[in-house]
Amino acid sequence: MASDLRLRQDLHIAPALFFTLRQEIDRERFYAIVDTLERHAGPSQGASREGHWAALKERIAGHSPWSSLVPAAEKVPETLEERNAWARGLQVPSRMLKERPYTSYVIDEIQYVVDVFNPQNELGLGYVGAGNPVLALLLGEVTLGPPQRAFQPLPVRDRLVEIASFYRILEDLMALLSPQKVCGGAYLLRVMLAYHSGEISPLTSPWDLLWTLTSVRQSEVAAIPKDELRAAFSKIVEIPATSMTLLQVVPGFDSVMSREYTRAARLLKRTAVTEVGGGPRAGR
Repeated sequence: MASDLRLRQDLHIAPALFFTLRQEIDRERFYAIVDTLERHAGPSQGASREGHWAALKERIAGHSPWSSLVPAAEKVPETLEERNAWARGLQVPSRMLKERPYTSYVIDEIQYVVDVFNPQNELGLGYVGAGNPVLALLLGEVTLGPPQRAFQPLPVRDRLVEIASFYRILEDLMALLSPQKVCGGAYLLRVMLAYHSGEISPLTSPWDLLWTLTSVRQSEVAAIPKDELRAAFSKIVEIPATSMTLLQVVPGFDSVMSREYTRAARLLKRTAVTEVGGGPRAGR
């Protein structure tokens, strides 16, 4: 198992969508994914799709963890200089695009980057399905200029629920990939560190928790009154091409904990991502 320090560096530190797949991504499917993004956002930025696919094949094989590109710190950073150096090495979309020959697509101030999560269980974590194929779609914030006031609402963090193109892209990718489950948010680090510490049972899948955005089978919510669902979730999106409904707890992919998660989780009889990493033990 990786050290806590190594785990923090090898994890994506960015809001993201996670699609659990029935089979590994191949070249044809990858090209279909970027075709979908290009259809909505226009031509890519960065490397070519061929270069991106070549790098992604290495990722899928488990041969290219982040620490192979940005060496992990050997000790917890203590000084301001060490903390700044640590922050510059974290795996966020802007840094990824410098270190990997990946493409990206931008629409409505959101930057989309296609990657995979934990291929071949490179993180060494013990949870059911840790080696299964998971597509990760990372979401970067791209603002149009300097902030006009002290607090600038960001597209992913604060107002994602208002951005129609995000849900169109998500719906098209779900129709294309037929995933087993879809979830998204900014709580990946919290959840994975809970597995690392043993707080979450390895018999619990991280994708069975209630994330900020979570797919459910329509049969799971059929018996719940519509007014209760509308009261518990900021957005409800039915995906016609699948038997899934997307439920979004709060308007953006913010990592700030709120009581809305607990109420929504109880309605679905799940554990929320905000309840792990220092909260009640999940799956015990």
